[in-house]
Amino acid sequence: MKWVVRVAALLAGIIVLIVTVGFLLPENHVTARRAEFRAPPDTVWKLITDVSSMPGWRSDLKSVEILPARGQRFAWRETSSGGDVLTYVRDELRPASVLRSSIVDEGGPFGGEWVHELEPGRQGGTRLTITELGWVRNPVFRFVSRIVIGHGATIDGYLAALGVRVGETATIQDADPSQHDSTRATVR
Repeated sequence: MKWVVRVAALLAGIIVLIVTVGFLLPENHVTARRAEFRAPPDTVWKLITDVSSMPGWRSDLKSVEILPARGQRFAWRETSSGGDVLTYVRDELRPASVLRSSIVDEGGPFGGEWVHELEPGRQGGTRLTITELGWVRNPVFRFVSRIVIGHGATIDGYLAALGVRVGETATIQDADPSQHDSTRATVR
């Protein structure tokens, strides 16, 4: 019987620790990752802006539904392979240069925006940097996102899938997120 109490106390202690650390972590975060591809910028640009075709190259994505525009902003809904549904809008589009999109679902446990920046790479290729300006409301999710998974994990998966789509293995690196202001990622 003592071992049951000890195990229960240990589990309770772990839960308290996770929640406490989660509360100590900031809600907002900024992370940036970069990959360089041999594919030319116009090829990469077409892939990252054609959201309808993304389920064909992103294994984490089950489907995409194009929605009516929100004001002047292009909108779509993604259903992940795990069944999670998120609604996005395109906030900025500078052809072959910058793409900025954000999650617009209200009241979710997380949200924010991604900024895709394309630059010419070596030998006619493309350097793609993705910066996430995000927030995580729930302290347990904050702990998991920061300590267990890492804020850059979703970007890494996206860049790896993009690499496979253009016939390469993406070499993903940290990038400097300092040009982006983490306060722009406002909790909804």
